[in-house]
Amino acid sequence: DAEVVGSFLSLHPNINLRLTQIPTEEEKLKLLQNGEVDFCITSFPIEHAEIESIPFLTEEIFLAVPPTHPFVNRQSINLSEVANEPFIGLKEGNSFRELRNIFCREVGFEPTISCKVDEFAVISNFVQTGMGVAFLTRTAKEKDPSITLIPINQPFSHRSFRLIWLKNHYLSQAALTFRDFLIQYYIDAN
Repeated sequence: DAEVVGSFLSLHPNINLRLTQIPTEEEKLKLLQNGEVDFCITSFPIEHAEIESIPFLTEEIFLAVPPTHPFVNRQSINLSEVANEPFIGLKEGNSFRELRNIFCREVGFEPTISCKVDEFAVISNFVQTGMGVAFLTRTAKEKDPSITLIPINQPFSHRSFRLIWLKNHYLSQAALTFRDFLIQYYIDAN
């Protein structure tokens, strides 16, 4: 998030940060193991003996429905109720896409994907035009107040962001300063 990075750099102008977007979890692990990066941020559970992690942010995931959808006035929903609906999803390799599949499988169905897009803003637009339902976070509502987000009762639908690093990889004082700042930033924000 640009606000976090900006805050950190204003407090520590002598520290250089290099930020890279890495699309898949496999690539993140590879870069960590090769020592090419100090940290990665992931919202996907990583069980790996060489990896340490700290959770720093958890956010609720909602079901976004088109304005003409029969559930538009619902206060909450069980995901199994939309098993036959077309879903709008993100392209392969995105951890949010993997979470969608996990949540759907947890209540017994594979989602039918009507289309795959590159970014969240496009998902919102496609939901609004009635092309299907989708998983989105509260941020979508902040960007487009007209979108309908319904809380999901079943299954528990949240994602936790974690900072991950290699256990035996040397972390400079600058890297440790960033790690501590990131954790404190989100503690203070909540």
